[in-house]
Order: sequence, then structure tokens, then C-alpha cells
Amino acid sequence: MALYSDVKASSVGRVASSGLIGSAGDVTRYHDFSSGSGGSHNGFSVVEKHSTIKISPVNTTSVARERSNYYYHNTFFLSVGKGAGNGTDILRFTTLDQRDDAVPSANEVYNRIMWECRACGHSSAQGSGSRHQIGQIDFNGGSPTNTTNTVNNTDGSAPIFTWTHSNYVSTLEVAGAGSGAGGLNCNVDVQIWFNRGAGSAGAHVIYLLEELV
Repeated sequence: MALYSDVKASSVGRVASSGLIGSAGDVTRYHDFSSGSGGSHNGFSVVEKHSTIKISPVNTTSVARERSNYYYHNTFFLSVGKGAGNGTDILRFTTLDQRDDAVPSANEVYNRIMWECRACGHSSAQGSGSRHQIGQIDFNGGSPTNTTNTVNNTDGSAPIFTWTHSNYVSTLEVAGAGSGAGGLNCNVDVQIWFNRGAGSAGAHVIYLLEELV
């Protein structure tokens, strides 16, 4: 299960809860910039935990609020999953246009987000190991694609991080070391920097994030 049990905002705003939106435990958190706390509307907000998080300002009416950046951070403890392609999906996010809650159309969003993952633990039939990896996801006028890893440091039999994308739905899998790995026991620390974008929908992009374990 994930470590954190709260959602927190940085000093540029406060978090307002809209309550349950579905099955027990599903919570939508909106970032409300009307708190009068000062600072730029384009500052970072820190989002930690809850099975469904809608990263968006409340009652958004201005480009300044819509074009805010967000930072997600959580730690997961895994004792399931196997080798690459047969591991555990720990989170996914859907990129939406806030104006109609639909995915962007072609050539509407140009953007890049960055992610960082750290994991250490043991892969059955492989051994113990660790990985620290930083990569990017591009929105180059179309649905997201993976780009170059800026950091990919490993030691021993390292867990594997894999981002897959289906249209505008992005999923992060954590797997054991190697295709022949058995069960994976490890902790995984995940950080994602969600950015505003260019294009006709760039100022209106929001991210619906789901924690799957």
C-alpha cells in the first residue's frame, strides 16, 4: 500500500476536498488558489496520496490558474508482481482538456513532464538490487510518448520501471529484475512533475491520477 494518507499543497494555495466521487476511498482533490496566501498562481502544489486525484484548480476561469504546475510524490510498498511485462501497475494518469473532460485532439498540446523513481528490494530467482531512474514523457502535438532517460543507475538485480501509453492514458509498471523474475518485494518512491503546455489546449490540460495499489 502507499505510504501517505493526506493531500498537501504548497504555500501558493490550499487544498479543498470535494468528497467521495465513487466507491469508498475514491477522493477528488481540487487545488483552490483563492486562499489569499500570496505567491504566484504558477507555483508548484504537492499532491500526496488518495486513490484518485484530479489535479486542477477549482472553478477555473483564468489562464493564470489553468496554467499551473503540479508535483506528485508517493512511496509504495510492493510484495507482488513478477518480471518485466508481468509486474505490478502502481499508478496511471489520464490527460484531459478541462473544458470538456475529453482527451486533447491532434496538435492541441505540446508539453513535457518529468518523472523520477527509486526502488530497492529483492526479485525472486534473481537477487537483491536497486534502481534510480529519471525520464520524461512528451506530448508533441499528440498522445504521450517516452523520451530519453536522463538517469538510469542500477546496482545488483535491479527492479524495472516501465511507462506505457494508450491514447492519453499513461501507466507505470514496476517489475522484478529480468524477464524470468518471480515475486518482487521492494519499496518504490515515485515523483512526477506535471507541467502546463503550449497549443490551443495547453492552458486547459488537467491530469486525472489514480493510485492502483
